[in-house]
Amino acid sequence: CPEEFYCRISQNIENLYNITRIQKAANTDYLTELANRRSFFHDAQLSITGFIKQNKPYCLAMLDLDHFKKVNDSYGHEVGDQVLKVVALYMRKHFGSGLTARLGGEEFAILISGLDEDHLYTKLDDFRRDIAVSTIPVGDEHISVSVSLGAIFDSREDFSKQVSEADNALYFAKENGRNQIAVAGATE
Repeated sequence: CPEEFYCRISQNIENLYNITRIQKAANTDYLTELANRRSFFHDAQLSITGFIKQNKPYCLAMLDLDHFKKVNDSYGHEVGDQVLKVVALYMRKHFGSGLTARLGGEEFAILISGLDEDHLYTKLDDFRRDIAVSTIPVGDEHISVSVSLGAIFDSREDFSKQVSEADNALYFAKENGRNQIAVAGATE
């Protein structure tokens, strides 16, 4: 019966669409629309394995907004959410071809590959400087934010160890003035 045939096709198409929406919701941070923690860790591990096999330089970076609690306390969580969205936009602008994610709160992660370590560092620093000089409109005011980053380059360590080392470098950057990049192994 043609009517039943078309009905079944429509139902299957709708099911495929719903599955795609559910997968996107499961892998995406609802606020920033960047990858979420689980998705980033899965995809980053696969990508790093590929980079190592291809002998392609890469950088794993953890970043945190400086004094973000002060933004939430002074302007409210709605403004804090807007700041997170703006940071996500800058991440897409600077690292569109890489993996970017919001890990939670004001913590983000980046995995990029490129020509060499200097090129990758420059990409991170361009992003950091671009955030630092930008302002975000809040009513009649404009607020500024900055980010601190911890990075690790071309490591052959286990992925969880790389994340830990990048995170330690991030804390070093925050403890030593903020609005800077600290490189794992160069922070001792």
